[in-house]
Amino acid sequence: MQPQGRPRNNFDGVLIPQSFLKLIPDDPASEEAFIQEEIDRVAYAVAAAARQGHDKPMTVKRLNELKLRLANRRARQADRKKDEILTFDQLGIDALFLDEAHRYKRLGFFTSRQNVKGIDPAGSEDALSALFKCRTVQARRGRVVLATGTPISNTMAESWTTLRFIAPDRLNRAMLSTFDQFAGAFGTVIQSFELTATGNFKAVERFARFVNVQQLSDGAARAVVSRSC
Repeated sequence: MQPQGRPRNNFDGVLIPQSFLKLIPDDPASEEAFIQEEIDRVAYAVAAAARQGHDKPMTVKRLNELKLRLANRRARQADRKKDEILTFDQLGIDALFLDEAHRYKRLGFFTSRQNVKGIDPAGSEDALSALFKCRTVQARRGRVVLATGTPISNTMAESWTTLRFIAPDRLNRAMLSTFDQFAGAFGTVIQSFELTATGNFKAVERFARFVNVQQLSDGAARAVVSRSC
């Protein structure tokens, strides 16, 4: 007998337009678990920044306000328009191939490096929905493949986001589960001057270049190989 709540068909593969993906609802428990994980990541990043002198220690009240804003933002992203069908988890998908994957490069994250130029911590509904589905497949030890003809635009955030999709376990084991940890390991920040609208110069910080590129490339390659075996 077909298990209750499971689809009755047994397809080898299903091809859908990219715009349909986020219409498939995700498991509410998975959404809540991810939001809590994000909150924990914020608390860890803030504490780490304070220890390293990048930021002043936050009061408990201010940290709680930050956590609440993050939870509300993620909840709004997750509360998108969805079809009234089985959740993605109930569909029993055990592999996911995402074409035009550059559409999901703005996942959103927290960083204590608020003053560094070139960091876009905002997220999108499409990216968050895709991440939920990738995690569902990975929990079944299935394959997740990202394909795109548009390479990352050489930014630290997009590199980290891509690895969050295909190799979250490797990031955790390498203690690179926050953006600040990843950026500290593979990027160099320099101070420079830029001209303001008033004609004055002001000092700004920006990522100048990647470092430890060989280790980053090797780690990404191992992640891809391990997902393809």
